[in-house]
Amino acid sequence: MTEALLTLLQVFAGLIVSVTALLFVLKTWMQGPKFRPKSPISLTGKVVVITGANTGIGKVCAYEMAQRGGKVIMLCRNYGRGQVAAEEIRSKTSNGELLVVECDLSSLSSVRACVATLSTLVDHIDVLLNNAGVCMLPYSITEDGIETTMAVNHFGHFLLTNLLMPLLQNTQILGLKCGQKNTARVVIVSSLIHDKGKLQVEDLNYKRRSFVPIQAYYDSKLANLMFAKELAKRNVTILVLY
Repeated sequence: MTEALLTLLQVFAGLIVSVTALLFVLKTWMQGPKFRPKSPISLTGKVVVITGANTGIGKVCAYEMAQRGGKVIMLCRNYGRGQVAAEEIRSKTSNGELLVVECDLSSLSSVRACVATLSTLVDHIDVLLNNAGVCMLPYSITEDGIETTMAVNHFGHFLLTNLLMPLLQNTQILGLKCGQKNTARVVIVSSLIHDKGKLQVEDLNYKRRSFVPIQAYYDSKLANLMFAKELAKRNVTILVLY
């Protein structure tokens, strides 16, 4: 083996090691801290409603809220998968106050049915976490005539939040009766890439322009932010997660 070839192989091996190490560091950074002290903040007596709570960010949040003693209601498109996730969280937190309610955000009738169920389960909501979302879906129209990405990421949550407003506002009313200043919180998961959104309210279904899946996602995240800004005028606290 020539000296030049040996040197080339050494450089190539070093490059592979460097790229592998870089990818490992990037993966570790994106996963966030693995060890953190348990929060001293208790959510005992608080009602937390989370969409898309059987996987990803939603599941982690459900776990954290349950660990702190909150009554967590997991809104999931697939009821069976929601129950599996809830059972896993119960086993890890010893919190039996986890409920699963079916809610398909792409269907406005499903959202209305979900709210009707919630109204029989609780008399107030302290935290509503609008977490569920989809990305990079092929073009399709829902049963309500709405492009699917916008339907799930925005319109489903828009309807859900507005229909739950009486329960959210009840949090303050009940607090005042007990001499406390309680205000419900609505947390909306948006994205930093909302600034790439190019909402065309007269063409939300992409009839007059080409449909690009990632652009539909950008547009829905911009809609989330615009919705949050309007919600801030209501009697609830609005938080937007980027």
